[in-house]
Amino acid sequence: MSDMCELSTYLGQVDPWYDKNINTLYDRITKLALMPACPSRDSTSDPFILDVASYYLRFGLQPVFFQIYSVKIQFRDLSLEPVEDVFLSELKIDPQDCTFTKLNTITRKKTVVDSRGAGIQVHYQKALASNREKEGSLVLKTSGAIIKTIPSNETDDFVCLNVYIDETGKSSSSGRSALCQLNGLKASSIQMRSLDLRTLRLQLDKDSRRVYNNVSSFEVSPCQEPGYSLQRLRASRAHGDGKEDCGLSRYMTKSLLLPINTFAGIIQ
Repeated sequence: MSDMCELSTYLGQVDPWYDKNINTLYDRITKLALMPACPSRDSTSDPFILDVASYYLRFGLQPVFFQIYSVKIQFRDLSLEPVEDVFLSELKIDPQDCTFTKLNTITRKKTVVDSRGAGIQVHYQKALASNREKEGSLVLKTSGAIIKTIPSNETDDFVCLNVYIDETGKSSSSGRSALCQLNGLKASSIQMRSLDLRTLRLQLDKDSRRVYNNVSSFEVSPCQEPGYSLQRLRASRAHGDGKEDCGLSRYMTKSLLLPINTFAGIIQ
């Protein structure tokens, strides 16, 4: 199955029925989605696919919850307003080549951007099972990074950001650029900032329509449930003292979750 279906692959690991009846029909379901809304009488249709999908939607009642994440984006061009967007499964980061050169008025030489990667600063909140607050920071040169939220297997139910960074540097033996990957960095929130002339290119959920160019920095954190935020705001206005609300918001879900029903789901 294509790597574009990580969400479906994970649901198949959680629910065997989903894997055998939905994932095995993946190619046919995508073709069905591209069919016209009102097919002609001459076109052939396969009612089995519709029956399977309808049966699953009706009787799959055990939800798997996925955290929705917010990303706040700052651009290198200060005339552009910051942007806030959301993603579910993946955020891809690529360095962008600088399209201009800076002329040094003293030496009359052009400043060339290092092609081995972009220098970035990473600041993150470590994801710990104890929910303790512990921060970490990195400064490195990277050829790209990816932030994934979908667990790699059904036994890993720890909700967090899984960060993979391709770090570049000079090999001690040849002097050429070498590549190593920082794996397994788990974070509850993360910030990245470009430290040189290069900017960053962000792509959300592998969607070519959701691409941000010339990014100087961004911050990823879990989305809060709107009802929780509204209740907190109302409570602070009612008390007027800025103290922690001890009312209804204590019993509300803080995070904004996307439930997907299955026959054998995980209730988190």
